[in-house]
Amino acid sequence: MMLSARYLLGILVAAAMLPSCSTLDVGSDYDPTTDFLRYKTFAVKRDVRVPDDVLAKNDFTQKRVFAAIESVMMEKGLRVVAPDSAELIVLTYAGVKDKVNYDTYGYSTGGYWGPYGYPGLGGGYATQTVVNHYQEGTLHIDLFDQQKKELVWKGWGRGVLSDGASPQERQQMVTEAVVEILDAFPPQK
Repeated sequence: MMLSARYLLGILVAAAMLPSCSTLDVGSDYDPTTDFLRYKTFAVKRDVRVPDDVLAKNDFTQKRVFAAIESVMMEKGLRVVAPDSAELIVLTYAGVKDKVNYDTYGYSTGGYWGPYGYPGLGGGYATQTVVNHYQEGTLHIDLFDQQKKELVWKGWGRGVLSDGASPQERQQMVTEAVVEILDAFPPQK
């Protein structure tokens, strides 16, 4: 399986087309004792090695994610600085899992109807199960307090991967995923 063919951030195909009905499942968690308004600077850590990180295997996707994170964080009023002087360090990584979905449908198999709307002879009921194999991708964005060396905020987005997007569509999907994930930052207490 070649990851570029199964473009990791295709998880946003539906989100890009239907923002109000997104198929991207997002969530976040944070340290409630943290004063997030005190953070003014950040840096995206680019040389982190997370086991099975699919972003590390796709330079184009990784660059798109880094650029989108920087753009969204700057829109939130934070300033990009060198990693050694940043108040927040941003780590990002992604994973892919093979999934299987089973859908069973029931239907009647004919026959005739007897008096008063009751089934007559010759009819029946059958089921059919459809098996759907797909890949689910998850993008994680973690924010660490540089001084404390502690995780203070974590966000993620999870959805079904898709093939066939152009580079421009991929950039749009990545940007929309990052926007949706970082929408919960800073948390409203």
